[in-house]
Amino acid sequence: MSDLSLNPVGDTLTLYGQIDDRLRNKADAYIENMNKISDQSKEIAELDNFIQAIISRITIDTNHIPENFEKEIADVFGVKATLDKKGLFSIDLAGSKWDKSIQKLCKDGKLATNNSRFENKGQLDRFHQELEQQKSLLKNETSKPMLLIQPLLNLIELFANMAKKCVELDEKLKEKANNIR
Repeated sequence: MSDLSLNPVGDTLTLYGQIDDRLRNKADAYIENMNKISDQSKEIAELDNFIQAIISRITIDTNHIPENFEKEIADVFGVKATLDKKGLFSIDLAGSKWDKSIQKLCKDGKLATNNSRFENKGQLDRFHQELEQQKSLLKNETSKPMLLIQPLLNLIELFANMAKKCVELDEKLKEKANNIR
């Protein structure tokens, strides 16, 4: 018995289905990756906006730090701030949504700083710089899957057209065979 197929169109459609599934799964994986990167970008942007807002409330000159600094930070940002008699401060994000964001981004490998307590403006500035750098890196990461999706979609369309053409040619062949009889 030979392996010669008696239904080449059926085999073509089966092959097309397998290729289509594989290519669509790859495209879906790229889209899922883009969505994950987009979520991380949003989270980093929100965290960075929060850090910038705190930095904007802080000045080097202790004479300009408001008396109600601790209460203002707690009321506006929902985090703990302390100010000592020398004018040194600390911001503690522990337990806040910002702490959860930092933990998640560290777990995902997007942040090196797994710290939710900042002892001075310099630490906040360095953290802000790290966030800015990550925003830039994530922009570049997003472009890779976007560039790869279009060729996959083109291949899906190409194989669909090939399968359609095979079916059309088979129908024409059957029609000619019927006309010969």
